[in-house]
Amino acid sequence: MTINQAFISIAKKIEKKSLLVQLLLSTCFGVVFAQNYPVTCTPIVKPSYSLKWSELSTSTDMFKVHLLLKDLTKHSVDVYLKIRLSGVGVDIRTVDGFIPNQTFKLIPGQPVLLTASELAEYFNISNLVVDGVDISALYNGGRIPEGLYTWTVEAYEIDRNRQVSNTGMALMNVFKNYPPIIN
Repeated sequence: MTINQAFISIAKKIEKKSLLVQLLLSTCFGVVFAQNYPVTCTPIVKPSYSLKWSELSTSTDMFKVHLLLKDLTKHSVDVYLKIRLSGVGVDIRTVDGFIPNQTFKLIPGQPVLLTASELAEYFNISNLVVDGVDISALYNGGRIPEGLYTWTVEAYEIDRNRQVSNTGMALMNVFKNYPPIIN
């Protein structure tokens, strides 16, 4: 092997490794940069958490959603939400394609706080898909199993039916309060 052939062989190896490094770096940086949505969506879950679905879905203090249109170039955006509660083998979510009668008009820079009264349509039994627990028992005073749950909320633009917010998440750890043990 001549010196020229050795240099060519080394250059090819470096080129292959360089391509691999470039591919890895582009993949890593592609994951790091998230999409910047015009709406910020933040679910708020206030302790003390209840195991009863009726209390979760009707309490004015327990579950709220905060929406903010950050894009100052838009005059307003009409949105609807997709809500999901998942955990411990239970998955409760709004039906795909469900658009409520009451939508929310967002104006740039003006925060909107939605409470149970504005979200009531989303918790209606006919607008939900329930997996892992009996839906009729849930609505007749039934409880969800104890454990860690995640609320996720996304806002979708009505005109284009596309997601315009981040996927807002809130954790909820529900458990039955047992009476104190006296020694």
